[in-house]
Amino acid sequence: MDLISLSNVSFGYNDNNLLDSVSFAFNDNEHIAIIGDNGSGKTTLLNVLSSFIGNEERIITIEDTRELNCTAPNKVALFTTDYVDMDSLLRKKY
Repeated sequence: MDLISLSNVSFGYNDNNLLDSVSFAFNDNEHIAIIGDNGSGKTTLLNVLSSFIGNEERIITIEDTRELNCTAPNKVALFTTDYVDMDSLLRKKY
């Protein structure tokens, strides 16, 4: 497995530093979870990371509210609605 790592990633706009020296590493094909309080930068981090996804890669997003701005061409986006909740989106059917 290949190691994917980011070191000292910073991001901001309008003189607001939203991410400051974020670093982490994980193995290729490993599932990760990004967890944090409201306003802690989770969506901003994912939006920045999605800008590095190559055109040959596939990405699946599952969201409760539409916040991610992933422009990857091979993206599949799943959202909850008034009729489909998160449990329904994640339910395994065999």
